[in-house]
Amino acid sequence: MPKIIVRGPIAPRVLVSLALTGIVISLLLLAGPGVAQAFRLTITDLPSAAVSQGDSLTFKLNAQLSGEGDENIPMQSIEVTVTGPTNVTATISPTGTVISKPAAVSSFTLLTSILSGFDFGYGIGYGYGYGYDERLGQFATFFPSEEGYGYGYGGYGYLESPFATNNLEYQVALNSSSLAAGTYTVSFKVNTGSTSYPEFTSASYTFTVGAAAAAETGAPSGPPSGAPGALAAEVATQAAQVAQQATAQAATTVGGLTSEAGATVIAALETAKGADIIAALDTAKGAGIITALDTAKGAGIITALDTAKGAGIITALDTAKGAGIITALDTAKGAGIITALDTAKGAGIITLLDTAKGAGIITALDTAKGAGIITALDTAKGAGIITALDTAKGAGIITALDTAKGAGIITALDTAKGAGIITALDTAKGAGIMAAMPVDKAALVVETLSTSKVESLVGAMPTQAVVVLLSEVNPAAVGVMSQSVLFTALGNSVSTEVYTRETAPQPPLGAPVGASVEQTATLTTYETASIDSGNWGQVLGSPLPLTKVLTKFTANLKNVRFRVEELAQLPAGVSPLTQGLARHSILDMGLPNVKPEDIDAGHIGFKVEEKWLKDNKVNPWSVTLRRYDSVAKAWVGLPTKLVKEDATYKYYTAVTPGFSVFAITGSEAITPQTFQAAKVSVSPAQPKVGDKVTLTADIQNLSDKEDNFAVSLWLGQTAEDTVIVKVAARQTAPATFTLAGKAAGSYAFRVDKVTGSFAIVPAAPATPVAPATPVPQAAKFALKDLKVAPAQVDTGQPATVSVTVSNTGNASGSKEVSLLVNGKVEQTKTVTLAAGASQTVAFTVTKTVDGAYQVQVEDLKGSFTATAPTNWTLWVVIGAALVVILGAIVALTLRRRPAPSP
Repeated sequence: MPKIIVRGPIAPRVLVSLALTGIVISLLLLAGPGVAQAFRLTITDLPSAAVSQGDSLTFKLNAQLSGEGDENIPMQSIEVTVTGPTNVTATISPTGTVISKPAAVSSFTLLTSILSGFDFGYGIGYGYGYGYDERLGQFATFFPSEEGYGYGYGGYGYLESPFATNNLEYQVALNSSSLAAGTYTVSFKVNTGSTSYPEFTSASYTFTVGAAAAAETGAPSGPPSGAPGALAAEVATQAAQVAQQATAQAATTVGGLTSEAGATVIAALETAKGADIIAALDTAKGAGIITALDTAKGAGIITALDTAKGAGIITALDTAKGAGIITALDTAKGAGIITALDTAKGAGIITLLDTAKGAGIITALDTAKGAGIITALDTAKGAGIITALDTAKGAGIITALDTAKGAGIITALDTAKGAGIITALDTAKGAGIMAAMPVDKAALVVETLSTSKVESLVGAMPTQAVVVLLSEVNPAAVGVMSQSVLFTALGNSVSTEVYTRETAPQPPLGAPVGASVEQTATLTTYETASIDSGNWGQVLGSPLPLTKVLTKFTANLKNVRFRVEELAQLPAGVSPLTQGLARHSILDMGLPNVKPEDIDAGHIGFKVEEKWLKDNKVNPWSVTLRRYDSVAKAWVGLPTKLVKEDATYKYYTAVTPGFSVFAITGSEAITPQTFQAAKVSVSPAQPKVGDKVTLTADIQNLSDKEDNFAVSLWLGQTAEDTVIVKVAARQTAPATFTLAGKAAGSYAFRVDKVTGSFAIVPAAPATPVAPATPVPQAAKFALKDLKVAPAQVDTGQPATVSVTVSNTGNASGSKEVSLLVNGKVEQTKTVTLAAGASQTVAFTVTKTVDGAYQVQVEDLKGSFTATAPTNWTLWVVIGAALVVILGAIVALTLRRRPAPSP
């Protein structure tokens, strides 16, 4: 929207001019862009002679439109640059707002005295301008000279200054005490913000600063004698007067001076007096004076001020000056002031402090404030400060940070410091940070932490985060963790075997080791002199990528040959591997002079280059040794375990039930385990030496397709056997392992995540059987099945109580059986039975009195109830009488009813 700003009364002639102006604007809009009007930029009032350090150094910047075109140029800022032994840059807006000003610039101001009293501005779009001048006649009181006014519609930017004048002048005052002696060049430029005319730059001007003259003894600091010497003398006199004045009067005196002059006076006073005066001044004035003071003096005064006043002044200082003063303060005072500052200002100052000072201040802050400042710092600075803090303080601050910031800082710390802080954090916070850190750094931290801390962290982390983290951790650090913790944390998200511990099987001491008998570029054959049944024997050394192959047989074998050939392609008739797998090697392995039924199990060690893993983006936990099952016509992934690593390789092992074509593969993603063992039974329950022990595991297929699973039995941490189980989708099938020739002892076993144990005991020696002692002949009786029928009888009617009597002895005999009713003997009967015979004894009981009766035969008990019978004759007579009475009542009623009307 067009905007007009008007100051002062407008004469009719001016209104006429405005109307003409509107016509011209319309013509300009139709005319399109014109020729750019350039600025004439000059610098005036620079001293021609050298200025001593401490002397006044003031000059002016003049920006005047040249009038060479019809287009107004927008102004965003004016930037002055001083280059020489000390470099200075300051920026101001066209309207006089200081944008940036270092301590070396005492002031940077717009000289408003040259502006006209009447001005207006107009802006609509592109940046065209038109000027009109006239003498204003009766308005000469307000406009004592010819003035111009202008308007623009600036597509190249917005003319920020609302003033109509074409000539803007600014004054720059330098603190020459902040400039090193030498020759300087000064220039300035107008930044337009326009892509067509981004800036206009003045010519360069020079001036010289000489070293300060030696101060007289006892003279106050401030502008030294020289040009202008009268000012130096005046300041010295004022300093002496202020020293004798009461604080309020002294503050009034200093407050009336410029900041530079006030700083000179304050510098000459004792610190306590200066602090009292600064305390009495308003914050802006105090900050101006502190800015002009050297850092040491400023820090002394801030130290003497109360924290609130000091913080107010530090807030008003530019960050660099504030940081210099905080650096010079003792830590406690600095921390008090930083606490009182807003977080952004405090963080800006801490950023400029050296790490030791910053850490000292953060240590003295309360945790919440410290965390707020660390949050506002960049990660590198924050990490440097946390490094310098003691672990407890660092952990407190990390706890208060959000997880992402905390993870960034822990990542930037050295591993030992990061591990110390993670150890001190509570489990939930530590787990969150570990999950958010880059996995390579998090893995290094895990390898430094205690096992118990790692177990608590992985127990609190999401499963997928645990998988990603532990797959990068050195297997030795994973191997010492509790298996139950890992089972819970990882579930079926990865193969159980990849992370569980292993003690590799070992051949018996002194057993023959296979030796190479044939070697080509791709084929190796080893021969082992003998391997006894049930023992592991080494049949292969280390042709890459294999490291060692062990086998176990069900028979004693001689001159066992093992052959391995590395293939470039899969053999004919072998199914392709699953798409998406990175293939490392194809190996054809076999025992040419051993019958397949004699092979019990094989243990294969191999290694994969770290470079191959990185080049193919293969996760270390995805690496699998796959065997082609020629019967099932399918590839079966063997239980593959990551056992160790070095700088060049990762080392794996796998257990196989036989030998054929194998492939070493990997992938970027880790494939979840698609089966699990539900339970394992052991038969016999108490095996003896010499017994065959059978362990049967229920294997559940967790997927939606039929599949073959390689399932291993582990005794302790050593693989005993592996079987292939075919299981239908979402069904269960048994995996059976048979152990023979095991010595007496206790055996802990594991199948997948199911653990248990069994013991093999020595076979009991045969013991002589003593002659049987003759058993005396005697009858023995037992009573059972007490019955009462019916349970409820009419008084005078019989109830029957029966019981079964058995002779459990080894001779015939007689037994008296008594019936008790309500605790008294009612009847007694005698029964005679042969050995092993039984008989039912029945008693008939008739009671004429109503009531409940308890019956008992030895320790057998029962009951029945006797009740009086119902007198049905009496009830029939009563019913008949009631019918007669009711009939009579009905007849009388009908007789009395009046006859109907004719």
